[in-house]
Amino acid sequence: MATPDDLQTDAARVPAAGARRFLSRRTLWHTVGLLLAAALAWLILRAYRQPEFMLDLVNLRLC
Repeated sequence: MATPDDLQTDAARVPAAGARRFLSRRTLWHTVGLLLAAALAWLILRAYRQPEFMLDLVNLRLC
């Protein structure tokens, strides 16, 4: 038995311009987020190896 996807023509399977724009914007933001997460992980690992460069939050006084 044919599924509804099999009954569509090739033109109907192609996403509309708005959907393609949404997917490309979504891909862009996912890429930016992954790059920021990688940079943050790199900074954390680098600070872990050199603790003298970490901010001493225990002795930080706000007033």
